[in-house]
Amino acid sequence: PDAYVCVIAAKGCRGSFSAAIVNGNRITSYYWEKEAGGYDIVKVTPLKQWLSTPDRSDGAILCFVLRPPCWTMRQLSYDGVQLEYALYDQKSGNYECCPTGSLVTVG
Repeated sequence: PDAYVCVIAAKGCRGSFSAAIVNGNRITSYYWEKEAGGYDIVKVTPLKQWLSTPDRSDGAILCFVLRPPCWTMRQLSYDGVQLEYALYDQKSGNYECCPTGSLVTVG
C-alpha cells in the first residue's frame, strides 16, 4: 500500500492546491473529493517513496504550495481556524478513517 495525506479544505478552495513538498521532494500528484458535509478534501499521493521507513517518516516535513483563491493555510482551513489532516496507508472497507491531527492556522 501507498501512503497518503488528506486535508479537509474550505468550500470554494478547489484549484488552490498546487503541490506538496515532503522532505524537499516536490509532489504534484493529488486529487480532490467532496466530503459528506459539502467540504472539499484534497488527497496527496504517493508519499511512500519519501516516507518508506520509520526513520524517514519521523520528523518529516510536509509543506503545501498554495495559490488563489485560498493561498494561505487559514483560507484553506475548513473553519478558518484549524486545518485537519489524516495520514493513512490503505483503506479498510472503503473507510479512510478520521483526522489524525490538526494545526491551528495563523493569519
